[in-house]
Amino acid sequence: MDCSLLDKNIYKSCFLHIEKISLDSNKLNFKEFDLLINEEIDIDDFLIIARLFSITDVKKAKLLLKLIFSFQKSDGSLPNKIKHNNSHMYHYAPKPYISYISKIILNDYDNDLAIYIIPKLRKYISWMVNYFDPQKKGIYFWRNKNEALFYENWKENEISADLFFLLLSELESLKFIQDKYDYIVNDNYELDKDLKKIINNIEIFFWDKKKRTYSNKIISNVQNESSTELFYLPLLCENINYEGKEIILEKLRIKNYISKYIDLNDWREIDLGNQKPKYFEKLLFFESLQQNELHGELSYDYLRFTINGINQAYKKSNVK
Repeated sequence: MDCSLLDKNIYKSCFLHIEKISLDSNKLNFKEFDLLINEEIDIDDFLIIARLFSITDVKKAKLLLKLIFSFQKSDGSLPNKIKHNNSHMYHYAPKPYISYISKIILNDYDNDLAIYIIPKLRKYISWMVNYFDPQKKGIYFWRNKNEALFYENWKENEISADLFFLLLSELESLKFIQDKYDYIVNDNYELDKDLKKIINNIEIFFWDKKKRTYSNKIISNVQNESSTELFYLPLLCENINYEGKEIILEKLRIKNYISKYIDLNDWREIDLGNQKPKYFEKLLFFESLQQNELHGELSYDYLRFTINGINQAYKKSNVK
């Protein structure tokens, strides 16, 4: 990220704040976090912070990752929220992103952390795949509107491509970590079987050979070719055909196309009072571009007007 684009007062305030955050492997000090809504913290916010720490302070990123996994239940599940008294809530699943984050944090080769994380990650991925596919048919759907990336468009039992792509990214990230650390599997979870299943189903359900593009939804087993703000998610995955990725990147270069599917005003005009800002979706967008651009021209363009929106919102709020 080119921090030179960010207002110097925002930059200073943010980095001073994150430097003050101390982490304990067993509990949280809620006074150090500025993410409180009804005295609780969302695990998805933790994942965003962990991604930030992976750039600014890898040691803290590793501590936060261990802290998240310390909340894991015996069935492999992780909480969706942590309350101010450090009690945990398991009402629905966190966003499928923790394996991807783990891959980034473990990139600098930390064998001790890998030995600790991989078994827990395998247990979590096994639970997650079964949770989103309760009938074990390789068909995944968001079980709760709070899980969906765009909760306002959530429909019960609706099969959407975004979950498939996020799950594929999670499985790919776990396999990458295992291969990097030559991990010897000693449990019953069949990662390769799930990988093959989800890759095949993505091609069957969502790839349109005639239009050479991915659709976004299947409703009543009928392919729906409408695009949404998440049409770029295939870029996040390794096992997606190259042709499909190139077409997506080409579309991202056409502003008239983008304006149909991404609300650019939401990026340019940041609302600091919004209780549910789309930080996670924007993070996924930049992660997707980062994996597929050699020089980062597109990333820079979108980053520029996003940060301009942050700067303008900061000025309007009169925060000093």
